[in-house]
Amino acid sequence: MSEPSCRTAARRPVLANSCARAASSAEARYRIATEVSLERSCLLVAMDVLSADVVREARSALSERAKFFSAGGVGGAPAVVSDSEGKPYDTAEILDGVDMVVLVASAGGGVRSEDPPRSVAVIGRLCKARGITVAGVLIGEQSNAPREVLMELRRWSHMVLVSSGADDLGEILAALRV
Repeated sequence: MSEPSCRTAARRPVLANSCARAASSAEARYRIATEVSLERSCLLVAMDVLSADVVREARSALSERAKFFSAGGVGGAPAVVSDSEGKPYDTAEILDGVDMVVLVASAGGGVRSEDPPRSVAVIGRLCKARGITVAGVLIGEQSNAPREVLMELRRWSHMVLVSSGADDLGEILAALRV
């Protein structure tokens, strides 16, 4: 069978889904007219002592728009996070203007077992109410992770990434455009 000539191909109808200009005016109202920004305002929250150390090491590769906090703040309150200097913040306040939250937990833990799951749940609920994307990163072997932490990460995160070692965190954050 011979291939169609250019003349034949030009006479074929253009389907509405063939190109952007062929869409109907009714469909055009759903089109996004603004440029997509490649920069995100991201919040990294270390859920335990070991993950806080790993995130501190990976911070050099992060964008200046990324902010780092540790969960549990003062007195282990799940609705409070603290910055790198230990200053406490209400989690609801720091979520203003944030596009993505990355919750980083380690399989080793380093705190009482009930603190990280409660903090993940509090942050997850706040993000869900605001429509903020949540990514969970588990550093270390999944089989060594506290079950409660992994369950809460899966429950509240849009995606859970398991890293075999601390060295992978920088690459994971780069892939998430943090």
